[in-house]
Amino acid sequence: METKKNKSIVVYEFNDKGRGLELDGSKYINSFIEFIESLGFEIVYGHSLSSIKINGYSFILNTDNASYNSKSAFTREINVRKPANRFISIKKLYGEDANILKIHFNKEYDADKLREKINSAIQKINDINDSIIARKNKDKENTIAIAEHFMSKEGFSDIVTLIKIEKSKLHFFTDFFQLIFTTKGEFVSYHIYKNIDKESELDLFLSTTPYLQENTTKLFKILKQNPIDSNLIEWATEAYNRCYNVTKLEYSEY
Repeated sequence: METKKNKSIVVYEFNDKGRGLELDGSKYINSFIEFIESLGFEIVYGHSLSSIKINGYSFILNTDNASYNSKSAFTREINVRKPANRFISIKKLYGEDANILKIHFNKEYDADKLREKINSAIQKINDINDSIIARKNKDKENTIAIAEHFMSKEGFSDIVTLIKIEKSKLHFFTDFFQLIFTTKGEFVSYHIYKNIDKESELDLFLSTTPYLQENTTKLFKILKQNPIDSNLIEWATEAYNRCYNVTKLEYSEY
């Protein structure tokens, strides 16, 4: 492999004499990595031949179209691959438009444009990672805000052991039962030995279980009379399995 340099022009160059019936594209991985390194990037091998890290970010090398020859999947006939169909590509690990760039053999490229494409792909990964971190931080902040909102009410922490937020619903767990409300303060259901989804049925059930009635009534009153902030209500519409352990004062995601 040679790299021609004329100002910003580079070529992934090979002499194809003596290639014979070559069908293995993976044999070009080492030389291709040298080519990318010549553009100023640091390359580290990943867990497999096709997995690499460019400046610390994970990508996939696809050498399916790199071999000198190709074999038909139907006729098993071997033919010399056309230059337009012979290349190595760098791909993202996932997502739409996975291809970052294709490098054809023996074709001139503007090195600056190749660097720009790779750097742009790295920046997009950075942006995604930053967005994920920001979302996780916001999830934690809002979950704690909801928990502290209710924990500030007298008697709440004596009853509830865990709060789970899930798609506009607040699940309040105790040692004996679970009470589910919407984020707008509306009763959804009560779970103990059976599910209850009507307030009238809940009253009847509690009348037969006086040992639960006091704590249930207290919690019901707190939730009814202390709605959460509208911004938290909006956030909670998409929140899923965000939890706060009232007993341990710990946030978690399940």
